[in-house]
Amino acid sequence: MSVVPLIDPEFESRLRRLTRKHRRMVENGSVTRVGPDGLTVEYPRRRLPRFPLRALVLMVAAGLVFKVWVFGALGAAEFAARLDVLAQGNAGERAAAWLFQPEPVTTALSQFVSVLTGRSGA
Repeated sequence: MSVVPLIDPEFESRLRRLTRKHRRMVENGSVTRVGPDGLTVEYPRRRLPRFPLRALVLMVAAGLVFKVWVFGALGAAEFAARLDVLAQGNAGERAAAWLFQPEPVTTALSQFVSVLTGRSGA
C-alpha cells in the first residue's frame, strides 16, 4: 500500500505568494508597520521606476538662466538677428532657434538683471 500525498491547491498558492513576497523583501528591503492590533508586520519595500523630476527642473532653470544671460549680453536686436540665422539652418539649429525665442519671461528677467547690475539693458 503506497501513501499518496494530499496536495491542497490553496496551500500551494499561499506558499508561492509567500515565497514571492520573501524574495521581494530580500531584493528590495522591507518596511515594518505596526497594525491596529499591535502586531508588527513586515512588507516588501515598493520599488517604482522614478522619473528624475529634480534633474529636469534644474536643467530647465539652467537653460532659462543661460537664455536670459545671452539675451542681456547681446541685446534684443543682436539676439533676434542671431535667431534668424539659426532659423535658416538644419533641423537642430531650427529647434534651437525655436527654443531660444524671447518670451515675456526672458525679456522681463533680462531687464530685471540689467537693473540689478546697473547696466543699460536690452
